[in-house]
Formats: sequence, C-alpha cells, structure tokens
Amino acid sequence: MKEKSLGLMSFITLFALVVVLGAYGLSFAANMKEMKDKGGSDLDIVIKISRLDKALAIIDDFAAAEPGQPLGSPTLLLRGMLQGTDWIDPTRLIVIAGNLVDGQLEAAALIPFRHPNEGFQSTYQAIKGPDYYLFGLLPGQNDFPRAARAAMVSAARATTTAMFSVELAAGRLLNAADEQIKKGINRLGELPRETLEGGPPPQDIEEMLSNLLKMADQLYELQFGLDFIDKRLIFSFEATAADGTELADTFVRSVDKTSFLHAYRPERQINLRMNAYDVSKVMDLMGASFGKIYETMGIDFPEMAAMSRHFTGEAVYGISFDKEGMKMEAISVLKEPVPDILEKDLISCMVSSGRNVAGIIERETGQKTEPIYVRTPDSKVDGFRVMGIKSRFPVASMPNGMPESANMRAFMMTKMRMTTVGRLLLMASNDREIAKLINIAKKLKQGPAKGPMMTMDIDPAQYINSVVQVMPEFSGCRPLPQMDRAITIFDLNHGKATVTWSMAIRDLKALTSFFNQAAEACKSPSIVETATETMAPKPRCAEEEKQVDVEVAIPEKDADYWIEKGALCATYGNDRGAIRYFKKAIELDPDDGDAYFLQGVSYGEIGEYEKAVSSIDRALEFGSRKGLYLYGKGRVYLLSGEKEKAGEAFRQAAARGNRDASDYLCN
Repeated sequence: MKEKSLGLMSFITLFALVVVLGAYGLSFAANMKEMKDKGGSDLDIVIKISRLDKALAIIDDFAAAEPGQPLGSPTLLLRGMLQGTDWIDPTRLIVIAGNLVDGQLEAAALIPFRHPNEGFQSTYQAIKGPDYYLFGLLPGQNDFPRAARAAMVSAARATTTAMFSVELAAGRLLNAADEQIKKGINRLGELPRETLEGGPPPQDIEEMLSNLLKMADQLYELQFGLDFIDKRLIFSFEATAADGTELADTFVRSVDKTSFLHAYRPERQINLRMNAYDVSKVMDLMGASFGKIYETMGIDFPEMAAMSRHFTGEAVYGISFDKEGMKMEAISVLKEPVPDILEKDLISCMVSSGRNVAGIIERETGQKTEPIYVRTPDSKVDGFRVMGIKSRFPVASMPNGMPESANMRAFMMTKMRMTTVGRLLLMASNDREIAKLINIAKKLKQGPAKGPMMTMDIDPAQYINSVVQVMPEFSGCRPLPQMDRAITIFDLNHGKATVTWSMAIRDLKALTSFFNQAAEACKSPSIVETATETMAPKPRCAEEEKQVDVEVAIPEKDADYWIEKGALCATYGNDRGAIRYFKKAIELDPDDGDAYFLQGVSYGEIGEYEKAVSSIDRALEFGSRKGLYLYGKGRVYLLSGEKEKAGEAFRQAAARGNRDASDYLCN
C-alpha cells in the first residue's frame, strides 16, 4: 500500500500541472505565428479553469482527510507560484490554449485579473492586456498574433459549468500528426514476428492500431470536464463525431422508443440499465475497430456479433458479492422470440470463445488448461427449461511466488442459469433466482422508453465491504459506512457520445481513508484466522430451499466450488483458510489431483513442508499435470532449504515439459 496517496496526489498533480504550466515553461515551441489565422473555435487545445479558490480549497480538504498527511496546505506552493489568488478575476476563466503546427505544440496561457499584479507580470514576462495577463509556455515568449490573443480572450469570457475542462479538436490534431503516427505503426509492422515474447506478433498489433486510428479519424472533437456540484465530484466526457462519418451514424438514439424493462429494478450493489440501441451498427463499428483485438484474446467476434443481432439492446443487470462469491441477475430483450437461442447461439458462443482462450493460455504456458466455460445440467423451473454454464475467469496470478506462466492462476468461478420467457432472456446465479425472474418477466408490460441509453449505479460501501472479505489485509479495517451511490450515465445522441460519472465528495474521502488505513491492517498475526472465520459459508434456511424444486446440485456439493474458493483465498495470502477449502474439496472428490496440489502449495507457504510434500505426492498419484505438480514440489523444497531435492524435482518437471522448471535450471 505504498501508493496510498496516489489518487489524491494524481489529482493535485494534474490540477497543478494545468495551472502552473506556464511557470515551468514546458518544452513547447515558442512560435505562435501559425495561430494568426485561427479564431477561438479553431484552437486545437483549450483548457479552462474556473472557481480557482474553491478548487484549491477542495484539494486542501481532501488532504486533511488523509492520516499522516504533512501539516500545512498542499496547495501552498501553488498559491505562492501564482503570487496569491486574490488578484485573479473569479468571474472569468483561466485559459491555456495551443495548436499543433508542423508537428510541434505551440501554447500560451491567459489569466484574467480584477486588479494588476506587477510581480506576477515581471516573473513570467507576461503581456498585459486591459484585464488579463498572457504569457507563453517558454520564458520570453510574448509575440502573439492578434487573432490568437482574441481567441483566448473570448474563451476566457465563455460560460462553463465545469471547474476544469479540456477541449480537443481531435480531428485536426490527428490529421496534423497522421503521417508521424502511421510511420510509427508501419515500423512496428516491420519487426520480426517473434519480437514480443508472450504477446501477439507486431504485425497483429500494427493491424489493431491501424483500425483504431481509422475510427479515431472520424472524431471531430473531444471534451473532458471535472466539477464539484452539490457536494459531489462530477467527471464528464463528450466525443463528437465528424459529420457524415460512420461514427456519427452510430452516435444516435435508437428508433425503438419502447421499453419492456422500465418496471424491473434490481437493488443490488451494482445495477446497470440499458435502453434499446442499434446493436448492429455498434457491433459493426466494434468489429472494424477492435476485431483483431478480440481475435488475439480468443473471442470469435463475428459469431458474437451475429448472435447479438437478435437483441434490441435493452437490458438490465444486477450484480452483488458476498461470502459465497458473485450473485447476478439480468433480463435482456430479444427483437423476436428465437427458438434455441441459448443452446445454439449464446452458450455455443461462450463455450467456443472459452475454448479459444484456454488454447491461448496453453500455448503461453505449455500446460494443459481447463475450459473457461463448461455446460452444467439442465433443469425445469416453473415449466421452463433452464440451461446453465460454469465459468472460470482468471482474476490474479497465483500467490506463493508462482510465476504466471506456470498456469497456477486463481480463478473466480461463477455459475449462470438461463432461460427465455417470450422475448425476454433471463440470467441468474441459481434456479431459485431464475424462479423470481420468471415471476417478474410474466408481469412485465411494454411501455415508453425513458432516460439515457445507459445508467449504472454502484453502492461503493456494500461492494467493497463484501469483496474485501476474501482479502485478509483488510480484515482489520472497520467496514465502510453507508454511502450514496456512484452514478455513471452514458448516452448517444445527435452524433455525440457522452459519459458523466459522479460520486459524493464525503464518500471519496471515506474511501481514501479506508485504503490508507488498510496498509496497517495486515500486521496483526490474528488476521489469517479472522479472515478464515469470516469466509465460512452462510447456512441456508429450510424455507429458502423449499422455494424452488432445483434439479441440479447446489454449489457446496461441487468439489470445484471449494477448489476455486480456496484458490481465490490463497491469492490474497490467506493460506490457512485456503487449506480448509481444499480439504473440503478432497472430501467431496478424493481423486482430485489439483485439490491435493493446491493444498500442498498452501502448506508450503505456512512452513508445514512435510505436509506440503505429502500432499503434492498425492496429487502426483491422481492428477494428470505431473510436470506442474513436480515444479510446485521443487518450489516447496526451495522454501524449506533443501536445494538438492528441489533441483531433482525441477529436473523431473522439465523432463515432462514444464517450461518454468526448464527456465529455473537454465538460470
């Protein structure tokens, strides 16, 4: 947690960089001659700052909330460099503007004043206007054409709701740098295919970047904003497409103005609501821009795009986390009922992509990898056929110093159950939740669509309090207090894509304090035991079990369930808790080699080396991945100081094709 002040310091640094850019005289070209023919709307880059004193006060307020923050104001130096702020006119904007000319950025800053500050003018060799100072970003730069000065003066008098904003003429900037960008991309494509070890060939990266550049070339303008309104931090982003482009044709509202899901409102830690949009246009754009990226990830994008065209785009998702993992519910709307869409399209696409991803991992590691997606048995709920899939997503490299390439990743295992009710596709974590969604789906009626294309709300406190239960370093921290929801809004309309994110300032302070204090929480030796107890599965009540007649096994009876919980637990350093889960898995499946192996690795981490070796030997009896198991055995011997035995285990592992063992022996 050395980076405990990263968020605040990044904010201060960004703000200070913008305000004091001229003071440091960053290496931008001094010549502004090319700006003479440009009006205010033609400036390539415009940065605006309003309500300077309030912004600085908020920074100081954030700093005061940090334990261990040195006494004094973090903005004191900034105020000193500005020689105070009382002379700056708070009713107008501080403006930094620039243009890209012949591959170089030429920039200047304008600070409006309500009364002159001769000391500031002298220090920065600023040009004095009737009510402003104008200075270049290199000392002595003061030859500004009248048109450029007028453009900045006009920008300073403009109205803006944001405390800090950036406007980029994306189209012109990309066009000006187009030749240099393309040369760089082409040079990348000329590299030998094996240049980037473990990654895609340079030629594939060249194609990806070229496709992204083609999409970016369709942009006209980008705008960013940061503000504090009604005690909330608000970040905004707006991308405007150039007229007549495919991008402009995509950044529009859907012609479908109806909604099936306006009355469906899940109340989970994370909730996402999407109104209908033109799925085909969006998928075509994504395929053209990111198709190669999806391909390198093992995802069959054409198949995914073909399947997605059955949907209107309207969907609602709800996700929560607890001691037992992730729980989710979702309803998506189909254009028309599609027979067998689950089996022939959705599940088939997921299994196929999962197989490809597993293949990529195998090629990278040289080790056999289990499928990412696996079908689970069907069931009947309220007369509807329910299908399921189990997924194993990599969430982190395995702990205990094991290299990532050893295929010892921790996986987050999730289970999804799915069915269709007319035009509605339902997803949930188990059949009990599917039954609830079926009852909801039967009552939903079509109505008018309202609101933006997408709205997402997150309860930061509930989400973080749940997730950190598997992270022992946080177990000594007090739970976060109740918080307001953080809101994200995304919309497409009239050739523009807009994003707005907001969160209560007091909640940001609480989060800052929480993560700062977490660094101290892992020092207590009792943390491992505490974390182990808090992660014990919650017993089910008899009433809950009777709600639905479920024909598939509950997760707690599945050995994989306990293996994945143990692996995730070990990922965050709680090896004692992990061993407990691996033992449960072995009870359910005494022939599972992976369970014995992972148990052995965790025993090694807590210093019980005899148990570690014994457990890995059992894995070698049952499991098929003997090269990996022998490599793990060698690492246990290294931990115990038995280097000769470690070397022998590594040699045996290398003989069975384990690349990490071979690398160790070579080094």
